Formats: sequence, structure tokens, C-alpha cells
Amino acid sequence: MSRLARLILRVATMLACLAPIKLVAETLTIGTMNQGIRTQMKIYEPFAAHIEREMRGTEIKSVRLMVVPNADQMADAIRRNEVDIFIDSPLVAGKVARMSGAQPFLRRLQQGSRAHYSVIIARKDSGISTVADLEGKTIAFTEPDSCVGYLLPAHIIVKNGLGLREIMSREQLARPGEVNFRFSSHEKNTIYQIATDRVDAAAVSLDSLLSLREARPGEYRIVASSSQFPRQVLLYRDNMDANILSDLRAILLAMPETEEGRNVLRKLENTSGFEDFPKGPNPLFARINMILDDLSAAGIK
Repeated sequence: MSRLARLILRVATMLACLAPIKLVAETLTIGTMNQGIRTQMKIYEPFAAHIEREMRGTEIKSVRLMVVPNADQMADAIRRNEVDIFIDSPLVAGKVARMSGAQPFLRRLQQGSRAHYSVIIARKDSGISTVADLEGKTIAFTEPDSCVGYLLPAHIIVKNGLGLREIMSREQLARPGEVNFRFSSHEKNTIYQIATDRVDAAAVSLDSLLSLREARPGEYRIVASSSQFPRQVLLYRDNMDANILSDLRAILLAMPETEEGRNVLRKLENTSGFEDFPKGPNPLFARINMILDDLSAAGIK
């Protein structure tokens, strides 16, 4: 092959590699996390379709979803420019922001939602009434990337001077100064474990506690409560086009103003709307980062 032919082939190959870049630039990808990918896709598909319709006439031609099971994979997808917008609970979003460089965008509001925080509960006859009483006991958490089901209650425990150790069986005894824990994979399983005395305590949302108290009145007490946070926050990758980001912000803020928008929001886990951070994102993320720093110092990632 002649030098000229090789040069032409090289240029053609480069152009072929560059061709998909325009397609990617015309696609907005919304990222979310869940172990059940199909279920999560079904929840978010009407939302993605609405955004796609509303963005007609802008640089965005299509909107797609990416569901991954954990924060590490989401951060990697954002770093690779495979995800543009990420939606999750505040501490999980904070973890992803640290790993990926993503920036705070908006917060999501949930209709009829009570305050969003974590409670550590125990049976009233368990002898556990304070966090200190958890020493040597076993607590059920939900999963490693759960704000209410792990990160917030774990922070309560370590700030009270106790260590945490994951166990695989009930026979493993806690060491002095430690609390044993295991992950249940779902809050319903967490409730089942404490209701059937498989654990001494559990970390759950306020809604789950109220449901448990309704089913079994007078049996459970709150040992400790976390500070309150917004239900969820949105991040954007830090190299997003400013015009696209501005168009998307306007669309999200306007959703409650139309019947179609309100219907789509209700399908998105009963969302009532999106809004800017009332005092800007810095105060909220300062709290988030303080908690993440404390957890990191305790060996919890």
C-alpha cells in the first residue's frame, strides 16, 4: 500500500471514529441507581420521554436512561461523559460528586412526603434505649448506597464513638466498642429482620417506622434520629454545555405548571416538582461532605 493510500485510510478511520461524537452530543442521558434495573427503568421512562418532547428544537434530539447498581459505577459513567444528569438521595449524590466531579443542579420534591431522615429503632423490651446500648449488638442496614438505610445511621453510630463491623452470620460476636451489622438489601427486609428478632436494632425511614408502629403499636422505640435532608438531589457532569443545562432547568422547573407535567411527576415516585436550592447548594453540600468525611475517617466508604 502506498504512503498516500495509507494516509487516506488513516484519515477515513479517524473520521469514522469521530462520527458517533455528534450523536452522543445530541443525546441527554439521565442516570439513576437501583439493583432492579427493569423496575427503575419503568419508573423513569415517562419522565425521560417528557424531557425528550420538551427539548425538541434544542440541541438535544433524544433522552435515554442509564441504571447502574452502585455509586462507583455511576461515578465512572459520569467521568466517561456517559451520564449527564444524576438523581439520587443527598449523601449518595455527595459520594458520586466526590468521585466524578459532578455539580449540584436542583433538588426533587416528593408530594405528601414527610421529612426525610433516618431513625434507629429497637424493641422496647430489648434494653436498648441509647446509641451506647448498641455496643455488642447487631443492627440491620439496607445497602451500602442507601442514605437513610446506611450512611446516616452509620454516621450516628460512629459519632457516638462506636465502631461498625459487617458480619455474615448471627454467631459472630461483636468486639468491645463495636456494633455488628448486616445488609438486608431492601427496607422491607430490614423491617422483617427486626420484627422477627433476627437483629437487635434497625435503621429505617420515618415512613417505615410509622407503618411498623401501626402494625405493632407500642412495641418499638426510636433510639436515635439523623438530621433532615431533601428527598433527592440532581447533579450534572461538570463539562455539560451551558445552553443544554439552562434549557433542561427551565423544563424541570415548569413541569408542575401543565397537566402533562404533573402526570409525569406523579409517575416519578409521586414527585411534586423540582426546585433550586433555597440557599444555594453550598450549605447542603457542606453538611453532606462533613458526614462523608466522618464516615471516611471511620473506614466507611
